Amino acid sequence: MNNNIVLVRSYPAEPLIRKVFGENNEYVMVWRGDSSATDYPSPCPKNKVFEADLELKRQIDKAILTHGVNNSEVEILWQKARPVYNS
Repeated sequence: MNNNIVLVRSYPAEPLIRKVFGENNEYVMVWRGDSSATDYPSPCPKNKVFEADLELKRQIDKAILTHGVNNSEVEILWQKARPVYNS
């Protein structure tokens, strides 16, 4: 799974495209993957990691800009995301 591109739901609902750095039983370590001095892997709960979908990310970003993060339209869009890990 290392270096796979994924869609991550950051807190509270912003979509991020990241690379998988590694994983354990609880978390996936994700990073931007640009090897810059500030690009450190960060732990992400497995239930917040989804298959990369650039079109869905674009739709979520647009809904957040239009309606704000805590909006039912944003939640409906996130329900379309396909989990990488099954709970």
